[in-house]
Amino acid sequence: MFFIREAFVRKPFEKKSLVYVRGMTALLLTAVCFAYFVYLAIQVYEDQPLIKLLAVNLTDSYPSPDIEMCSANSPLRLWYCDIVKMDWSIERRNNCTGLVKKGVYSPTMFCQIYQANGSIEFGLDSFQQQPSSQVRRIDFYWEIDNLTASVSQTIAIPALSLQLYDPKFNPWYTGDIATWIPRQFQAYRDITMGVAKATTMQRYTTDIYFTPQVYKAIRPYDFGSLLGMIAQYVDIPTVSTNWLAWPLHFNSNFSNTAMTGQFSIQLASGTMNIQQEQRQHTILSLLALGGGAFGLVNILYVILFGMNRLTPWGLVHRIPFFFEAKPIPAYARSDYLELVKTRTPSIRSSGFHNVDLEKAPLTDYHRWAEKVQDEHPLPDAPSIEPSSVTADDKSFHATSERPLDLEARVQELERILADYFLDTKHLDRMRRKSYRHSTT
Repeated sequence: MFFIREAFVRKPFEKKSLVYVRGMTALLLTAVCFAYFVYLAIQVYEDQPLIKLLAVNLTDSYPSPDIEMCSANSPLRLWYCDIVKMDWSIERRNNCTGLVKKGVYSPTMFCQIYQANGSIEFGLDSFQQQPSSQVRRIDFYWEIDNLTASVSQTIAIPALSLQLYDPKFNPWYTGDIATWIPRQFQAYRDITMGVAKATTMQRYTTDIYFTPQVYKAIRPYDFGSLLGMIAQYVDIPTVSTNWLAWPLHFNSNFSNTAMTGQFSIQLASGTMNIQQEQRQHTILSLLALGGGAFGLVNILYVILFGMNRLTPWGLVHRIPFFFEAKPIPAYARSDYLELVKTRTPSIRSSGFHNVDLEKAPLTDYHRWAEKVQDEHPLPDAPSIEPSSVTADDKSFHATSERPLDLEARVQELERILADYFLDTKHLDRMRRKSYRHSTT
């Protein structure tokens, strides 16, 4: 802190004990403030971002999500897909032609993947005429080929496991995986573990409602977010799901030798949920909080020990490049050098404290007085014999000595200003430097 140096400067009439107490207090306050700065810096370094929840209205449409359908211990097939338009017309595709491809196949898991690839979009407003590509709902009719094998490893009825993915972020969309940030790998882990999973069962109909959502992750080492300005985000699109299931009434099409069950997907909301990371601690917040602590420390110091001297000199004033030493006139060089080298009388002397101007002790001729005398010399006084000095002559000499007393008092006032109100050390250094420059 800038007041540490001033705290150890002993001013007139101060005891050493006061200087020690003031200095130790200044060091203690500085240590507390510095420790708080370190604490804030650690918080910035170890910052854990908060999650800001936003709701953005979808203004157009939303592409159909990808669906991974898996059956245990038995292959599955899709009989057909019914695409329900916004006007409730139905487009049927047998075997879901053009929409389904083979997924993971293993001795214990058989999967198929539904991907519309942007050809089907869910509409939002059913009261306005919508493009033919926008739909209201998609129904899937499915069958497990071997029901006996399907239930051999479970005590539940045969079922399919369904996992919904955003078309731009799924296990089949990993071409840019080399540029992923850690948060993308975490989101990928979550969706593959089943964060948006649903189930459809034998002789049940399942309605799956999905809501689009986006996680906006701050890019690592982003200087804008670290500073507290605009951050650069990486968008991670996903979907969240809710589902309801009801048993089917008797239908000859759903039996052990025909279709096993049915499920449908539809958009649950016209609002996209956005989770946006936001840093709790930034460099600007560090400076703001640190500045508040710095101000509090200074207030405490001022309350205890008063204000410091004014120091109208900064680091720039110490750079010679910004200042040009002007040559000093030859007639003033000797007087100026003596003025700089001479230490003015100090108010610490008890003889100069609260002394009437008329009773102030005489001092030598000050350099300023000498300069005035040199520039404006008085006429030589006629020589007078001591025996012929009258009372009027003594009064004249006493009056002529008063300017010297006044000069001494002015010097004392200057010393008070230098000790208590204004730091003039830099100005003195500039004067010395200017004099050295003029003499070379």
